[in-house]
Amino acid sequence: MSRFYKRERFSYRLIDTAHMYDNEAIVGQAVAESGLRREDVFITTKLCQTRAGYELAWQGIEESLARLQTDYIDLLLIHEPYDEALDMYRALTEAYRQGVIRAIGISNFNAREYLDFIGSCDVIPMVNQVE
Repeated sequence: MSRFYKRERFSYRLIDTAHMYDNEAIVGQAVAESGLRREDVFITTKLCQTRAGYELAWQGIEESLARLQTDYIDLLLIHEPYDEALDMYRALTEAYRQGVIRAIGISNFNAREYLDFIGSCDVIPMVNQVE
């Protein structure tokens, strides 16, 4: 091995979960039992239709935190462009400003939906996750 080449081992620890997938609790348990420091695991989760609306979104944030057994979420997304997405996003923005969520965004918005959406946001979504 050349003295200029040092082989390093990289681990990628991003977990993508969602309320809709019904796997947040098992993800939270796995992270807690992994022995890893929380800051070494990046957790993304999403709010679905059952949490559409401002108050329901806050409820969903609290539920996700509890199921994931963490005091913060690295990235929280609105799962789809629901009619109530702006109200949901207002709750995400408040949670982001409080530090409960480190980054906020949307998921599965097409280009037109995205442009319409960001025209009404104080905080531009940090991610638009699409398949």
